Parts: sequence; C-alpha cells; structure tokens
Amino acid sequence: MKWQLLFLLSCFAIALVGAHELADDEDDEAPAVPQGGAAAAPAATEGAPSAPKPAGFQFPDKPEGPYGWAMEIGAIGILVLYAVNYFMGGASNKKLATAWMKEVCETMEQNFARVGLKEAMMVQESNDEYKFYATGRINCSGVLATLNLQTRQDLLSRFILSQAFPKYDTCTLEIPLDSLDPMVFALCRKRDTKNTHNTLNDVRAYCKQRTIAGLPANLSVLSDTMEAAELLLPSHVVKALVQYEPYVQMIHVSDQVGIGNTQPAAENADGKTEVAPVQCRKVLKFVMRLPSTESKMAECVPLVRVAMQMIDLCANVRVSDKTRTAVQDMRRAFEQEMNRETEEERQEKMREKKAEKKRQQEEEFEKLTPEQQRKREEKDAKKALKQRTGKMKMMRI
Repeated sequence: MKWQLLFLLSCFAIALVGAHELADDEDDEAPAVPQGGAAAAPAATEGAPSAPKPAGFQFPDKPEGPYGWAMEIGAIGILVLYAVNYFMGGASNKKLATAWMKEVCETMEQNFARVGLKEAMMVQESNDEYKFYATGRINCSGVLATLNLQTRQDLLSRFILSQAFPKYDTCTLEIPLDSLDPMVFALCRKRDTKNTHNTLNDVRAYCKQRTIAGLPANLSVLSDTMEAAELLLPSHVVKALVQYEPYVQMIHVSDQVGIGNTQPAAENADGKTEVAPVQCRKVLKFVMRLPSTESKMAECVPLVRVAMQMIDLCANVRVSDKTRTAVQDMRRAFEQEMNRETEEERQEKMREKKAEKKRQQEEEFEKLTPEQQRKREEKDAKKALKQRTGKMKMMRI
C-alpha cells in the first residue's frame, strides 16, 4: 500500500515538474525584439507577404499566462494516475480474492461435494466483488460466498474517502438451511447493533438484546428468546469468536428471512388486486472481515470452519415446548399487527380514491350549463332515493 501511494505521488510530481519546465523553455525561446524598439517591427514587416502556413495539423499557440501548458499537462498527469491506479487497484483485489480462495478451498472441498462452477472456481462480478458457490452437503442446499472488497481501483475512494469512511474487505457466506427450529438470532459488532436491528426485518420484529457470558465486549447479541441465543452459542463457538473477534462482523440465523416483504400485486379470480407476502426462508448468514494482505489470509480460515459447524448446529438444536409456544404467540401477535396496518392502509387508499372521484365530479359539474346542472341534480336525487328504497325493502324482509 505504501509503495503504491509513493509511486502515484512520484508520477504526479514528475508531471508537475515537466509542466513547469516546459513553460520555462517556451519563455526562453520567445523571439527577440528587433533593434529600433517596438515601433520598428511593424515597419520591417509592412508590405511583406505573410509566410505561408504549412498544411496539416497545426499545434495550437501557447496559452496566455505564466504557466503555459502546465494546467493541461497537470490534467493529463491526473488522468494517467487514475488509469494506473485503476489497473493496480484491480490487480490488488484480484490477488486478495485468489489468496482467499487458495486458503479456504480445502475446507470447502471437505464440506461440499461440488466446489465452484464449470467455467471457473470463482466468478468476478466487478473489480471489487467476487463470488464463489459450492453445493452438495447435508443440512443445507449450498453456500454462496461473496467477497466485497475495497474499491482500490478508484483513486478518490482509495486515498481520500477511505480515510474519512473506513471500509473493510468482507466475506459473506449465505447458507440456505434445510431445517431450523423457530428462532431468530443475530450477532454483530456493538457499534452496528442499531443498524442491524433496523435493517433486518425479522430482527426488528422479534429480537431483543441479550447478554451472553464470555463474549467479547465488542460483540452484541440480538435474539427472540434467550434459549435460542444460548443454543446457538455453545462454548466452542464462543471460544472461536473470542479468539478471532477482530474478523467477526455479523452472524444471522433465522427461519423468518423475508418477513414483511411482499410480492408484486396481482389480480385474483374475483378481479381484486391482492399483495401476497413473500414466503420466509431458513438461512444462516455469516459475515467476516478479511485481512488486508495476502500473507495473513489464512487467519480467516478458522471462522469459515465455524460457519460450517454452525450448519449442523442449526439443524440439530431444539427449543423447548415452552419457548416454542412463546415464539408462536409472539409471531401471531406480530401477524395480527401487520394485518391491522395493512387494513388501515387499504382503507386509507379507498378514502383517497373516493375523495379524488368526488373532486373530479365536482369539476365536471362546474363545467356544465345551468340546465345541465339541474338535470344532473335531479338524476342524482332519484338515484339516492332508489338506494334508500332498496335498503328499506331489505329491512322489512
């Protein structure tokens, strides 16, 4: 990192020095004033034919000002810096992704029957995003690993924005589970607790902050029940989290992933528009930070092993009947609250629609002539009377 920064600064300094030297050379090569002063110059050239301009490309005259071409050369130098950093940053990210794949490949092959795709072991989505896929394991349908690296190919983000808003290289393991008892659990950095609670719908709906003995102070636990948190954090998992705490970003285990989301509106058999909820999924999501250098990439392998162990842990843990009943009551209350809010939104939309229709009718009524308005009023009165008569007949029956 330091030698790359030094190289870029050196290129920029060379470009500026070259710009100033070019400006000084152009000043030294300026034509001398002929004898007789400035007034003699027009006299010498008066009546003489102008020199023919050579055909083809004409280099533009030197810009006015003390620096000449310095601004243009400086701009070209900055563009060169951006281009050099783009390729160097992309190459650095590729080296990190390759080092990660090399370190975790053995662990993935031990846990999954098929690792990678036919085309390549890892897919490059962009200069700062890589994806890896493996499948063929009990208790899950596979794993999707996403490497989100720093935007090292962007000169501004790399050397300026990263100082104000630090960003880590992260690896996200998303694992769809085959089976999981009803539970919602999240472990995250303490400073990210509020953001995690507000971002994940299932955590926001059901979870509260819990205290687990032995966890580092920098980690925070959110869970719908205390029993679920204790089951998902046995002693060997807590020990690993304590040992590799600097690389732990988030762990999310839930059978309610997707709660609160809805599918696009569609018409049913009666012609009414309905919005169907998205079916919830059972997912284990493990987010870890990555070392900033290839030589230290092996330090994240133990956390990958912990994620593989948690697949079987999630499949085997069983909550008590008391906890199961409490979770069901909690979810039933949340569902009723969601239905109530949905009904209120539907009623509000109906009121707005009626108000809009009434407003349009009033605007159309104002555009009518007095005679047309009188006929419209008589028609509306007959329609209202007919509706009241129909209601009275129904009441008699």
